[in-house]
Amino acid sequence: MTLPNKKYLIIIFISILVIAAYYYFLANSNSKSLKGIIVELSDDGFSPPELTIKKGETVTFITKRNKPFWPASDIHPINDIYPEFDPKRPIDPDKSWSFTFDRVGKWKYHDHFNPFHSAAINVITLSQHPLFDIFKKNRNINIDCSHLQNTKKKQCLEDKIQLTIKVKGLDETFNLLADIYNKDPDFASSCHAYAHLIGRYAYDFYQKKEQLKISAKTYYCGFGFYHGFMEALGAKGGNILQAPAFCNYIDDQLKNITPDAKGACYHGIGHGAADAHGLKVFEDEASMVYPALAICEKISPDKILLNRCTSGVFNVLAIAYNGGTQKFSINQEHPYWFCERISKEIYKRPCFEEMNTSVLILSKFNFATAAAYVYNLKEKTYAYDAMRSLSMRTAQYNISQVDHNDNIKVCKSLPIELKKACIDGYVSGLVENGAPGQEYILALNFCNNSLLAATEKDVCYKQGLYALTLVSPKERFKLFCPLIEEKYRLYCETFLRAK
Repeated sequence: MTLPNKKYLIIIFISILVIAAYYYFLANSNSKSLKGIIVELSDDGFSPPELTIKKGETVTFITKRNKPFWPASDIHPINDIYPEFDPKRPIDPDKSWSFTFDRVGKWKYHDHFNPFHSAAINVITLSQHPLFDIFKKNRNINIDCSHLQNTKKKQCLEDKIQLTIKVKGLDETFNLLADIYNKDPDFASSCHAYAHLIGRYAYDFYQKKEQLKISAKTYYCGFGFYHGFMEALGAKGGNILQAPAFCNYIDDQLKNITPDAKGACYHGIGHGAADAHGLKVFEDEASMVYPALAICEKISPDKILLNRCTSGVFNVLAIAYNGGTQKFSINQEHPYWFCERISKEIYKRPCFEEMNTSVLILSKFNFATAAAYVYNLKEKTYAYDAMRSLSMRTAQYNISQVDHNDNIKVCKSLPIELKKACIDGYVSGLVENGAPGQEYILALNFCNNSLLAATEKDVCYKQGLYALTLVSPKERFKLFCPLIEEKYRLYCETFLRAK
């Protein structure tokens, strides 16, 4: 066996040191996460006092002080070193202000009302990124994030994803996502959020008219790619009314491979229309939701796609309930109250469906407690949809669990219609959030669980296989149909013929 020469070992060692030093620096200087880059002004000044970001990234400024503030470029009082970096007005203490940095350099700034509160933002290009040269020279380099914890790990994964999409393209980025999913048991439940991230980075290339070759793997981890893409479009000044053209392009490319791609794309439009990045502060639910619903009505060609678009809007409402950045909060006694007050029937169903995350968080992720909210709904017409969606989200949060028996028992404890909805939703959630390219494994194992009675297995296989038709090409169906219990295989063969 030939050993690496000394020079090669030194290069590897230096590369590791650079990477480790960079993440140590980020962990101690950046206030950055999947939710965005936040700078907060308190009585002690701006936090963090110095920040390093990439060109084109957006920073949101908020304050803890109960008084207006005004972040602006030096030099006080004319703020003219980076004149665009200036809101030109005071920002109310309950509001935020966001600015996208498109100029490379070190930009010092201050609070225009209290200039002794000062800080700096370092803006670098991607080519200046500490990992970029290493990554570009060796396209197969393994940047290992698995040993890191919490925010350091998130930052590492985020940078790794961005570098991969820049150097290797979209398809290889989804291969990376699948690889991380299969190697890191803790990654599965947050994979959808990272798929959002890929969508946001992809929009940057699309916006700059750079080549964006759409991958058939964009369905990975619950189609989060489309949600992130449309969120970025809405947040970065794109025309949301032109978004359907992108969805039509997606449909032309992928309708024979992943038929639900267009629907997921319209769900993403709902995200973008409702300001999913939380860059706006709304007075109440209505002021957030209704303008976005009007956009959905304007751009949706039929009721099916209108339903998908509006579901994205209500998903943003649920996120807002959990984020704590808005002037309103969830009604802890009656989390579905806003859905019940909606007058248009076409909006009510997606509203009841999309409250799933909020209800689970309100219930501290206790599935039985969350299911009780649905059971006690006054409008029983929407209970099936609410339970199915709640069960789907529960499956996502429990995707890494080997044993789903406790949740099966919750489903079985419900009245017959809600029980069907619960099983339907759970197996659909396992498909939506299963291992990329192998979504059928968890779903079929779940349906084969001995706790399920014959009629319950019937619901499970029928709905699980339907969910698989939305993400699986015909060739993959041929692989897993023989794995199904013989008496339920008919459903698989029926769906196979339909494809």
